[in-house]
Amino acid sequence: MSGIWYFIAMSSQSCWVPTLLNTVAWPSVRVNITSKDTPNIYDAKHDLKIYGYCGNYSDTFLYQNNALFDVDSDNVPSGEQEVLLQTGCPDCHIVKSDEFAGILMLFSRRKTVTAAELKEFETQAECLGWSKPQVFNSDHS
Repeated sequence: MSGIWYFIAMSSQSCWVPTLLNTVAWPSVRVNITSKDTPNIYDAKHDLKIYGYCGNYSDTFLYQNNALFDVDSDNVPSGEQEVLLQTGCPDCHIVKSDEFAGILMLFSRRKTVTAAELKEFETQAECLGWSKPQVFNSDHS
């Protein structure tokens, strides 16, 4: 779980969510995940770049039983779980969140993925009946 992960693509129950995000912001997102002293608790530092403007934010989460949970200041899980789905990509995570508009996100340790890996993600979105994935900016410099 620890290390740098790149936000590659996103699908949603509502097609306007990834389309609007990609059209208006065309973001590149890099997430640096580090483990904390408490088992299964991680810090995530999100570095965002939108049309040359950079920003970042951090959050803490619990990774347990193939699911991610936000945690409060006492490391107690809060909110809805995000589930990690199976993928044939050896260095990817597919995260399914039912919060907001239902979102499916593809992360990789690489800045880009192969056409076959992207097709697999597309197929997972189709199986859910969700929108065609939008591929995000890969300029993380």
